[in-house]
Amino acid sequence: PGCREAWRRAAREAKSKGRRVVLDINYRALLWTPEAAREAIEEILEHTGAVIAAHRDLRTLFGAPENPEAAAREFAEAHGVPLVVLTLGDQGSLAFDGNLLRQPAFPSEPLDRIGAGDAFAAGFLHGWLAGDLARGLVLGNASAALKQTYRGDTTWATREDVLDLVESGAAESRQVRR
Repeated sequence: PGCREAWRRAAREAKSKGRRVVLDINYRALLWTPEAAREAIEEILEHTGAVIAAHRDLRTLFGAPENPEAAAREFAEAHGVPLVVLTLGDQGSLAFDGNLLRQPAFPSEPLDRIGAGDAFAAGFLHGWLAGDLARGLVLGNASAALKQTYRGDTTWATREDVLDLVESGAAESRQVRR
């Protein structure tokens, strides 16, 4: 309960000071039930300017539609969240901010998927906070693809690694390998 209250207070205070509050929904079934997770998340959504989530997590927690575009749109409208970003595994990612933007994944040969969502979030935030939603999706997808090419849940790819992948056009021409 103390952590939950600290979470709400931090989001509320950040928003009141004009800061962007981004919620990365990362549901773990071993930690709590879908109902408990949904309740906790709903308590913070009013303070949130953007949500990043795996499409499967929105489906599990909120009963979102199978169609990811519809899921993002419905979640944004139901919860008053200005920006919803969904990761779609090997299908890439999408963002809904009143308009829908979709970005294909960079093909890769995954060695270890653990940590790819966090890598996506880091790359996405780098581009989005610089003012470019589309670039955020590209950088997020590139970061996630690179992360999956080695073991462990920590991202070791550098900014240059990510930019090299983006610039190489690997999404069109080759598989990501390390």
